[in-house]
Amino acid sequence: MGYRYYETRYEDVVLGAQKAGDYDYSATVAYPFGYGLSYATFEYGVPSVTEDEDSYTVTLDVTNTSDTYDGKEVVQVYVQKPYAGRAGVETASVELAGYAKTDVIPRGESRPVTIDISKESLTTYDVTANGGKGGYILEEGTYYIAVGRDSHDALNNIFRGQGGKRRQRQHSGHDGRRQRADGV
Repeated sequence: MGYRYYETRYEDVVLGAQKAGDYDYSATVAYPFGYGLSYATFEYGVPSVTEDEDSYTVTLDVTNTSDTYDGKEVVQVYVQKPYAGRAGVETASVELAGYAKTDVIPRGESRPVTIDISKESLTTYDVTANGGKGGYILEEGTYYIAVGRDSHDALNNIFRGQGGKRRQRQHSGHDGRRQRADGV
């Protein structure tokens, strides 16, 4: 199983989802997806996101806060898609959407980092699309973009960005209308 499963399972426990079971993330996952070690330490500035026709651009400053070492950092951008929206397709809590590795940043200095995310990467495969032939769809709903040092850090940043609210889980009713399953 991959990081998408473990992060989604973690979100289910945090949300108190039905049938989440007895799950201890820290006992199951030793190192989250994207985890890395460095002798240097880094701090991320507040990211800004701009949109153009085919992509989103995430820009932020990365500061080397180490007292001793110069170093490089891999900045990762994750996305959270709407869960079981109009098409009823369930999605993972977070998916890696892009990343960039800095050049060496001298201790005490900052460097800007820019990561482009294709809008195509926000689509989800739906087997019922195109008259049952299947295809990629862009669900209606709220998408969250988060920067993190790893997948778990990004998911927790999404939780913070949602202001304590969690993503709404919806299921399609028998009459095709969306019905709320878990609160926001």
